[in-house]
Order: sequence, then structure tokens, then C-alpha cells
Amino acid sequence: MKHVARIGTAMVLCTVLAACREVLPANAWLQPRHSPLRNPSTAEARRSFDHAGHRKTFAEQGVACVDCHQFSLRIESEDSDLARSLSTLALRPGAEACHTCHLPGIERVANAPSRCLVCHRNLWPLLPEDHHAGWVRAHAMIARTDSASCEDCHRQQECVNCHARRDTIDTQVHERSFRFFHSVEARANPAECGSCHRADYCIACHEQAGVEGAW
Repeated sequence: MKHVARIGTAMVLCTVLAACREVLPANAWLQPRHSPLRNPSTAEARRSFDHAGHRKTFAEQGVACVDCHQFSLRIESEDSDLARSLSTLALRPGAEACHTCHLPGIERVANAPSRCLVCHRNLWPLLPEDHHAGWVRAHAMIARTDSASCEDCHRQQECVNCHARRDTIDTQVHERSFRFFHSVEARANPAECGSCHRADYCIACHEQAGVEGAW
């Protein structure tokens, strides 16, 4: 019985810690999970730019090299390597050059695709600050009061896909080991489970696993 009690205590503790990470804001002790994919640089988008693929559009819109690249900056240095490096950096256009055509809105120059994934593969540096910790659970109020800000990056179908997809094993919402300790959260707040799962889904899973009396 002592072993069972210890396991139960450990499961409750793990659940509390997981909930804290999702709900509480980031601070000195609670930081968002780090990943090598969360590179804060947008350099990969710049490297994916294809001049040849844009040549026709640029010609039609009258876009010249100087509209994107700054040639007027003069660099004076006896260090040739430093001068070359600074020249390269100075000639690189900023994000505004791309967004002039690719951001959504009637004021853009050309009817270019506005999806971030057209140029970006690493979306981590594009996330707003409030998306970095606990946003999955906290986004509902913002989505209700300021849905236009969500639509800057998300199409409505993304919301529909996430909210309407029911009774699936979705590791974007739960940790992979959630099935082993989900009963704690299910008993504490069954209504939250019901936002994604129907009651018959729970019953069928418990009956298949031979777990009785849990509903």
C-alpha cells in the first residue's frame, strides 16, 4: 500500500508541475522549454529567397535593386575582411522589403502569398511574447476579445481544426505520457475534458482497457 501511495503522490506532483508550466508566466524559475528548433534568427528565410523566381514579378511591378538593397553606404576600413563583412550586411534588405509584398492587406505592392511558411520554416522568432509560455490554455480570452490579431498569422480553419477535432490522440495538447495520469485532471475538471472528448470516447477506452467504475 505504501508503494501505491507513493506512486499516487508522485503522479499528483507531476500533474501539478505540468499545470504550473502551462498556466504560470515565465519567470526566473519557470522558463519555456528550449529546443534546437527554436532558433531566434530569421536568417533561414533570407537564405530561401530566390531572385530568379521573383524576376518577372519585379519587372511587372517596376521594382529595382535599390528598392531593396542599400548601395549608398560607404565603408572605410583598412581591414578588408571587416569591410567585406560589413558590406554584405549593409546590402541585405530588412524584413520590410519582403513584407511590402507578402504581408496581408490592400496596401501591399504585389499580390504575393501572405503565408509565413512561404519563406519561413522556423516560426519561433515570429511568435509574439505572450505565446511563449502557457498560451494554449490562456489564448481563449484574447481570441474572443481581439480575434483580428489572431488572424494576422492564423486562418480561421486552423482554429476550427483544433477545436472541432475530437476523440483523437493529439500530442500537441497533451504530453505523451498523459494517459497514465490523466485521471487526476479528469476527476478535478471533467468539463475541460468534454471540450475535446465525448463521454462515450472515455467509456469505450476504459472498457477496452478493463477499467471499471471510472465514470
